Amino acid sequence: MKRWLRPVGNVKTQLVASFLLLTVLIVTASLGIFYFLVLDILQKRSEDSTVLLFNQAEYSIVQFRSEMEKLSKLIQVEPAVQNYLEEFPELQGFSLMELEVTVSRRLSQILNNYTFLDSIYLYNHDAGKVIEIMKNRELVTEDDKFFGSSLYMLGKENYPRLEWTGANPASLFSIYAYSDTAMTTPTILSAIRGIKSLNGKEQSGTLVLNLNEQVLANIFGTLYTSPKSNIYITNTDGVIISDRNKTNLGTTSLYFHDIPANQSHGSFTSEADGTKKQIVYYAVSNSGWTLIKEIPFEEFLKDTRMIQWSVLGLIIVSTLVSFILAFYLIKALTSPLRELSNAMILLEKGELGSTIYSLPNNEFGRLGRHFNRMSASILKLVEDNKRIENEKSQQEMNALQAQINPHFLYNTLNSLKMMAQMVQASHVAEGITTLGVILKGIFKADGPLCSLGEEVEFTQNYVKIMNYRFGERVTYVVDVPEALLSSKVVRFLLQPILENAFLHGFTEEFYTGVIRLEAHADEGNLVILVSDTGKGMNDAELNSVRARVAEENIGMVHSGKGIGLRNVYHRMRLHFKGACSLHIEASPANGTTITIVMPLGRV
Repeated sequence: MKRWLRPVGNVKTQLVASFLLLTVLIVTASLGIFYFLVLDILQKRSEDSTVLLFNQAEYSIVQFRSEMEKLSKLIQVEPAVQNYLEEFPELQGFSLMELEVTVSRRLSQILNNYTFLDSIYLYNHDAGKVIEIMKNRELVTEDDKFFGSSLYMLGKENYPRLEWTGANPASLFSIYAYSDTAMTTPTILSAIRGIKSLNGKEQSGTLVLNLNEQVLANIFGTLYTSPKSNIYITNTDGVIISDRNKTNLGTTSLYFHDIPANQSHGSFTSEADGTKKQIVYYAVSNSGWTLIKEIPFEEFLKDTRMIQWSVLGLIIVSTLVSFILAFYLIKALTSPLRELSNAMILLEKGELGSTIYSLPNNEFGRLGRHFNRMSASILKLVEDNKRIENEKSQQEMNALQAQINPHFLYNTLNSLKMMAQMVQASHVAEGITTLGVILKGIFKADGPLCSLGEEVEFTQNYVKIMNYRFGERVTYVVDVPEALLSSKVVRFLLQPILENAFLHGFTEEFYTGVIRLEAHADEGNLVILVSDTGKGMNDAELNSVRARVAEENIGMVHSGKGIGLRNVYHRMRLHFKGACSLHIEASPANGTTITIVMPLGRV
């Protein structure tokens, strides 16, 4: 079973598979991007062509509305209509009927002249009567139902403007009940205008011009490019007022409220009805109407099927060609790896001298040479490990011995202290006690860091010892806030600086002067200043000391000034990773000042 599965883990097989997979992914991604770019271009072209057609249709719609505007004004100023609105209160009986007949005949003539009109309604508010005109039918009624309708309120609220309303039921108008076309006229498109007599001041009538919605639908009916797409017109509320599919009239468009309010035309993609569609919209100027076209995405996919098959063919051909090329190229490239694999198996079995002799001049050759060096170095590594183990054992013995030496030294100092006290040599006893404290801090140090408080205590004992040695003429002043005493510093940070002050600063002053230790916090850093009133340094000496402190090679040996400071600075850099500094200022008149900056931390 393992023998059959082994080729799966073979480098050549993996490389061929990886190269093939990568090729397929790249080709598929590239062609996929190309496909979607083409689809996007088709959508954009569809939008542009539809907007262009809508723009042409807009002209016809605007002309149609303008003609209706002129017609409504013409009817308003008709003498018969003016007489009917103005003289109604004075006319009764036969004279009134004669005037109504005159108005009806004139409106019938106008209706017959404008073939797109379906009916004309003239409502006289004072009389409470309605003159209703259809082709081949005239009717005068007292229609109280109209005066409570939305049409009446629309004309009254927008007087004297001409307002449009669509998807009105035919039952709203009485005359349709007597017409043969009543059942085949599901909706009416109406233009309403409040009118008055020329001598009147207030609205005295309402004129309604009705037309079959199909008249408007015929204007944009030529824009259909596919039987599966749909075009319709909505009003300001999104209600469909004209559509080829009459069952949609009076319903609200699913896409109207997704149209951006500040754009006159454009397109977007939607799946509001469960079918992915491109929605192209166009606002008709100065009308409140919007032309909307729904284009199913399958229309675009139909145009891209040839591209789909071409893309699939390219993927298959590219995959086959890539497989053949990858197989032969990778087979030639990986042959040195087989030899390297065999050599590694021998090395794994313990044959440390295994060597590869066939080394091509490429990366595999360099890998083989590295293997040969590794094989040769393993023997040396084994020997080094044996030597290290021996040295480790010796170091453990030395560590055990070193634990005895401090214990013996403490016992000896205690004996000397007791002897000094017996002979009443108090200074000697105090000096031995101080030295014992210092040595205890040195031998008990269990890490590279300590608190600033421990370091201050150590330096105070150190200065005391140095004063015993040189005559107690050096004053040590410590000005460190208590809050900073727990700050973390490098152990034995200050002792070399104080030693330099004694040995180099006060030699010409008979070891007389002041050493001042100060500390403060500054923007997350601990700043320590050590200054003395010694002889200082001239510029040449100062530059020399600074150069020695800055040397990178800590193994270099020097004599004279700067050795202790260099040790301090490099230990700081090791522990704080360079986030620290040591600055030296000196002059013969002002002594020497050492400024140390390191991150502020707590122990």
